[in-house]
Amino acid sequence: MNSDSLKQPVYVSRKVLNGKELWNWASSVGFGDLIGPEDMHVTVTFSKTPVPINSFAPSAIETTSGTLVGQPIKIHAALGLRIDCPDVQESHQKHLGMGATFDYGDGIFRPHISIKYDPTEEDLERALKVQPFQGAINLSREEMEPLILGWRPGTQSSGE
Repeated sequence: MNSDSLKQPVYVSRKVLNGKELWNWASSVGFGDLIGPEDMHVTVTFSKTPVPINSFAPSAIETTSGTLVGQPIKIHAALGLRIDCPDVQESHQKHLGMGATFDYGDGIFRPHISIKYDPTEEDLERALKVQPFQGAINLSREEMEPLILGWRPGTQSSGE
């Protein structure tokens, strides 16, 4: 088989390098049962559509940073913090141009960091009242993996 023709579904993310700082903030404002700081990340691409892996290289930008936008919100089955990071947006668009799709939730790309899964009504009410995290969010280089559906932190590999 020609290596150029190898295609598979793909997951691309960037880890939050200052996850402990973000975890400490979330804990201090009353959120419990948080995702571990080592598992905090921003999903860049979640494509069930197979893409040519050999030509689908992660961004060459080693690290980047962004800022959080607004209050924590419910995004799918998680409590998330929206992040504004031009490098993440640019990379996501590049991947779409290479044939990837964004197949998570309702299909609308909302760059965010999940801090908790399955938030309660109390969590959602608290999210409306907390003082937002004020620091920059530092992100690692992109990591690309095969897409594994149903993944959550604490399991083997990438995915939802």
